Amino acid sequence: MAVPIVGEDGLNYGLLQASDKADGGEFDADDERRLICLASAAAVGLDALRKVRALRLGEDVPAAPIEVDAAFVVIESA
Repeated sequence: MAVPIVGEDGLNYGLLQASDKADGGEFDADDERRLICLASAAAVGLDALRKVRALRLGEDVPAAPIEVDAAFVVIESA
């Protein structure tokens, strides 16, 4: 299973791929949802890193409004 890591303005950072489950089972929709959330979090981090590097080089970096993605917050009962 694989999902793209897409940052701001559609910038494609790459692909996040999972090849095997620890229990040897098949991937399901819940696994896909988790992988998408992980790819989204990675994109946020990579966007931030790109901006920090640009700031260190003295480039202007426009401030973007922060939007909270409800998919980042997942509460599961054990």
